[in-house]
Amino acid sequence: MLGKQCVVLLLSAAACTGQVGNVEVTSDPGPTGGGSQGGAGGVTPSAVVLPAAGVFRLTAAQYKATLRDLLGDEVPMPTLERDIVLKGFAAVGAAGAGIAESAAESFEGGGSVAAAFAFGAKGSKRSLLTCAGQMGPDEACVKTFVQSFGRKVFRRPLESAEQDNYVKVWKDAAALEKSSWRGVELLVAAMLQSPNFLFRVQEGEVDPGNRARRRYRSFEMADRLSYFLWGSTPDDALLNAAESGALLSAAGVAAQAKRLAASPRARAALANFVAEKLDLGQLDLISKDAVAFPRFSPALAATMKASTQRLIDFVLFEKSGDFLDLIDTRTTFVNKELAAIYNIPNITSDTLVQATAEPLRVGILGQASFLAVKSHAVKTSPTQRGKFVMERLLCNEIPAPDASVDTTVPADANLSMRDFLEEHRKNPTCASCHKLMDPIGVAFENFDAIGAFRTKDAGREIDASGAIEGKAYRNLPELAAVLRSSPEVAMCVVKDLLRYATADSAAEQDPEVIAELTKTFEANGRQLRDLAAAIATSDSFRFASSF
Repeated sequence: MLGKQCVVLLLSAAACTGQVGNVEVTSDPGPTGGGSQGGAGGVTPSAVVLPAAGVFRLTAAQYKATLRDLLGDEVPMPTLERDIVLKGFAAVGAAGAGIAESAAESFEGGGSVAAAFAFGAKGSKRSLLTCAGQMGPDEACVKTFVQSFGRKVFRRPLESAEQDNYVKVWKDAAALEKSSWRGVELLVAAMLQSPNFLFRVQEGEVDPGNRARRRYRSFEMADRLSYFLWGSTPDDALLNAAESGALLSAAGVAAQAKRLAASPRARAALANFVAEKLDLGQLDLISKDAVAFPRFSPALAATMKASTQRLIDFVLFEKSGDFLDLIDTRTTFVNKELAAIYNIPNITSDTLVQATAEPLRVGILGQASFLAVKSHAVKTSPTQRGKFVMERLLCNEIPAPDASVDTTVPADANLSMRDFLEEHRKNPTCASCHKLMDPIGVAFENFDAIGAFRTKDAGREIDASGAIEGKAYRNLPELAAVLRSSPEVAMCVVKDLLRYATADSAAEQDPEVIAELTKTFEANGRQLRDLAAAIATSDSFRFASSF
């Protein structure tokens, strides 16, 4: 149930409960049976049966980006619950996700506040309803608005019964509030609380060319393309292409995928993919021991995050660089506070400026963002750092430790982390997994739990040597060189971006598809935009298994 009350119930328009797939949510005042793309307006829980994988709740980032695109950049944003992250990505966690009571109130309040802002003194109501007269919009104007704005909100055309019901919402609200504009505000609030807005339903239909699979309907494909490549709702050009049926063909999808991937809007969406791949969101949650690290603060954590985001944008989009440049670049971005952590002299700026990192600090693995997140409150964690390399850069999943295994970090100040790990691996229960992670993680031991450079641990000179894939290294730059030369790293980017695009956590990815996409990725200089366009036109993105 979305909230304890909802606008449409207060206006006596329709019931507030409904279902999208197997998820009980608040419904909008649409007709029984929902919209033309399998929406759930006004349906009962048994009226629509969809597989959980075909229902995607908007992630927090998608919700906020969509609100801005609908109502303007200045629209206030609600505080939302953190997304469920599966396989490293919020989009995967959003597949089949419902809405808890506490989260429902955020969405309900967020829709109302956003609508109130849009139709308030500082809002853009006149640009939203250009047909409105001096006294406000009349019924004909509202009907036009419901058609055009509703198509953007629900990412498909509204059926005639849905249009009629939303016009009735306006009439009832305008009469109750004695204001035509106030009526439109409540109409918009109702739309923004609808499951047709909060959930992306992608049921598909039997592919007439291959009845063993399902193809996504034209408006479903517009939704998929836009939320993958832009992280937000489709624009008019994409919706028009969907309405024409162009997105049912490979050529039509390719044309739109190329347009979206080339747009500046793809920059933020693809940067978000990289940020999620690097676990940057964890910086919002970490804390450090105040005695051991008096310089650490939430503000410094925010700077670490912003620095890595700036590096991603610089390498991949400003320079149009090879994705693997992120592995070994010595370019970084610091302010005076972060420069002190990085031992970079003569930085006096309070804002981020471009700089060259110290010799042993390279790429994203030398960023304080990564090093701080993959550490404990007092000690470093070679195990977490090595696990990240294995899982997020090489796509080799490490099983979770047995519940009986002691994972406590050493308290002995005379025991270095390397010494502790060597003792830990003597336990045969631990050795099988730790031998995959620890030899990688020790390459980062020159950096403490907030990412500051050091040469000693527990009074001993740090030995950062190790081996991966049978190749030895002495320090982080040499590890980065090994990773850069590994074909598994590029293939892992492909696997992760395909999972991010399809929000598919359960299905095994087709090795032939991965191999072909990786070949394309390599041939195009490992450009992320080109890979995204290739994925969007692949059968893995355009079709679903039959059910």
